[in-house]
Amino acid sequence: MLRNYLIVAWRNLWRNRVYAVVSVCGLAVALVVVLIVFLFVRAELTWDRFHANAECLYQAYLIRPEIHQFSELNEHCSFTPNALGSELVANVPGIHRAVRTSFADHGAMALLRSGDQVVQEQGLYADPGFFELFTFPLIQGDPATALAAPGSVVITRRLATKLFGPADPLGQALFLSHQGTGADFTVTGVAADPPYASNFDFDWVAPFNHYQSYWHRPGP
Repeated sequence: MLRNYLIVAWRNLWRNRVYAVVSVCGLAVALVVVLIVFLFVRAELTWDRFHANAECLYQAYLIRPEIHQFSELNEHCSFTPNALGSELVANVPGIHRAVRTSFADHGAMALLRSGDQVVQEQGLYADPGFFELFTFPLIQGDPATALAAPGSVVITRRLATKLFGPADPLGQALFLSHQGTGADFTVTGVAADPPYASNFDFDWVAPFNHYQSYWHRPGP
């Protein structure tokens, strides 16, 4: 019975093959569009939602008006004054904590060396409370103190595997270099690899104070 139905269906499709091809192609395109829309909406609704206190997290933006010849444009910028976080905590009720972050070299790769192992990876600088405010679990190390020391650095599990293999990464020396300058760090924590739906994509995190000293170092 089923075989007869299939034969009849195939004959009808073959008899009206132009119409069948158009219908099948249209259905395929519609399914692809629906799938793309679904993935886009899902990404928008789940982006950065994995943090335990996601409902209480906010990112500060600077709206800077730019005057052009024919119109005035408002430029949204994530770069804010260094003192903004502490001022908000001190003067705005309901704001309990602020953490400054900055990607190294505005997204450029940094050079990391440990012994004979040399890699280039993306990283960021952050205040000590970074791993307490955001849910990036530490496999090793204490979230409250991992970035407390000036020469501390937290690396991801994938970076730890690249640099140290099966050896324990805690306490290991690491040289970090970018923009022609570098410094020695000590690994104080190992974080789980950041998930895909994260605004922070990093393989290492160093103290924000080091970032400040880098940009405010005296010139030649």
